[in-house]
Amino acid sequence: MTSRQSLKKAHRMAWPIVIVGIVLMASAEMKWLQGVGIALLFAGILWGKFAGKCVHCLKPAGAWMHSASPGVQYCPCCGKSLDAEHSAA
Repeated sequence: MTSRQSLKKAHRMAWPIVIVGIVLMASAEMKWLQGVGIALLFAGILWGKFAGKCVHCLKPAGAWMHSASPGVQYCPCCGKSLDAEHSAA
């Protein structure tokens, strides 16, 4: 798995959590259910921000996750290519 694939996987897993949180927060009539929606919203945001890691240095993507677009080629922490496969050696 490449670092870019790891980042995209974290993003794909976070979006449904964020969407469910927004729906619960906006449509629930009970306060505790709105609280659950807010918790899910923030949990999804934090998951999307910190779950993706560089497969080489294992540092969480954090702020640079959104910069993993096709134009960005290297991890800012270790300098290795985002498209390079991790070798177990």
